[in-house]
Amino acid sequence: MKSIIAAFAMIGLASAHNRVTHFHINGVPNSDCVRQGTTVNPITDVGSSDMACNTVQGNGKTKCVVKGESKSSPIVVEGGDSIAFEWRSDPGIPPAEYPLKGGTIPVGVTDDSHKGPCTIYMKKVDDALTASAPGDGWFKVTEDGLDSAGTFCTDRLRKANAPQPGVVPKNIPPGDYLYRAEILTLNNAGPANMGGAEEQQFYVSCVQVTVEGTSGNPDVEKVSIPGYLTKSSPGMVFDIWNSETYSNYPIPGPKPLTDNAGSSPGPAVSSPATPVKSTTASAQPTGNGGDGEPVPTPTPTTKPSVTAIPTGANQPTTFSTLTTTASQGTGEPPLESAAPSSASCSGRRHECRGGSRWSKSSKWD
Repeated sequence: MKSIIAAFAMIGLASAHNRVTHFHINGVPNSDCVRQGTTVNPITDVGSSDMACNTVQGNGKTKCVVKGESKSSPIVVEGGDSIAFEWRSDPGIPPAEYPLKGGTIPVGVTDDSHKGPCTIYMKKVDDALTASAPGDGWFKVTEDGLDSAGTFCTDRLRKANAPQPGVVPKNIPPGDYLYRAEILTLNNAGPANMGGAEEQQFYVSCVQVTVEGTSGNPDVEKVSIPGYLTKSSPGMVFDIWNSETYSNYPIPGPKPLTDNAGSSPGPAVSSPATPVKSTTASAQPTGNGGDGEPVPTPTPTTKPSVTAIPTGANQPTTFSTLTTTASQGTGEPPLESAAPSSASCSGRRHECRGGSRWSKSSKWD
């Protein structure tokens, strides 16, 4: 079985796109309340209805209960305590079991070239089991972009093999909600005048919950998804490879909810002292998750380490305790191909895919 997992992971290393497979409540993972996506591929059309919850096989089987009064159930959590969203590059392989790229680089959460912010939204609905996701009513709960060392949320999650942390706000009305986890990667989002494609890649997934034990009616901006962003919104065009303003990244979207008794930053994972701002091809990350660069042969027998995250009220668990194996027989929906497009070449000096062969980008010659 391990060899089968490794073989599939070697194929997956050529893409390393991702989606949420499990919702964690106080460290206990649950997949039944997740609206499971049918693809790990990114969404590049911000006007698409898929921006709400991705392309899904169907609604989740159940609603996870997040509660502010009781912990009698293994999937019940006190309002404001830790919840988290488990992203996987391969839905059938926990990140801690995913082969290291090139023998050294953890990519079980996302590819190392996928850099950008992480956000979480919620939407009040009548019945989370049947509610339609696209449309009005979404509000941002948390956001995490660059830390003080200039490292994006995606890199911190990836290096730690950790879920994306969230909170259950205490100042919202009780009832049914949709949670929406969002990752925006900026590897192709460089400005056109620097040779970039100005293409944003969104990864989104939704979870169905019933919130109990909370109260309030906060004054928070509500937006429509799709519709909350345009291609020219702040933070949508940004050069992560050569930018001189790498430390001043504006996270797209509305301001997050305040006074929610527990909004937490991203996991406290150590970061490099300074961001890497490469100007040559040799200094760029190896491979780019199927977005235009050759990928080195992985070492499938080497497992990534799991970085311990300091204990805190809102810190997520790592994946070291998960026992999920391959997707065969688990009821996971089939995935679409994550192969690169026939021509993907943008944003920095690198080799790009042009038809059936690799060629240099003329914009940087």
